[in-house]
Amino acid sequence: MSSRPGLKRIVCAQCEQVEERCWCEKFCVLCQSEIEVHLCTDGLLYCEACRIACDYKLAN
Repeated sequence: MSSRPGLKRIVCAQCEQVEERCWCEKFCVLCQSEIEVHLCTDGLLYCEACRIACDYKLAN
């Protein structure tokens, strides 16, 4: 649980872990790229190009 009220931790939609503890295969859910893939606020993994094109925000 977070120490700051109102701060919600974003977790992976598959394994329900924060990005640092996520054990899922790291690939973009849109284009399947494995380069610069990170967890976004919707709980899914996206590459940098898809994050920019779709305006997704990083979880951290």
